[in-house]
Amino acid sequence: MSYHLMNELLKITEEEEIILQDNREVKKDIYTNQPNFVIESEKFLNQDNMIMVRKHTRFVDFPKHKHNYIEINYVYNGELNQKVGNQKISLQQGELLFLNQHIEHEIQA
Repeated sequence: MSYHLMNELLKITEEEEIILQDNREVKKDIYTNQPNFVIESEKFLNQDNMIMVRKHTRFVDFPKHKHNYIEINYVYNGELNQKVGNQKISLQQGELLFLNQHIEHEIQA
């Protein structure tokens, strides 16, 4: 495991800082303008950037949501527990999960 990469991944993001200091909940407007929680690709992707690598928020449960794009979860270190539909899934270090568009899931802190 790369020491440099691990240090980068452990840094607290601006979003995580807000969660830790303020309200301990996900700010949905970062992800969507829709009343239901469908994360919009337009918030993160464009014609020049059709793929994005993003560290997931760690310190709060991420509520039930869908995406209008394909999502890939990769666990670099530790584990990721989530519920996809009605199925609980625990991903371990080095594992991948591919989520098709409009699949409802939620992620534990």
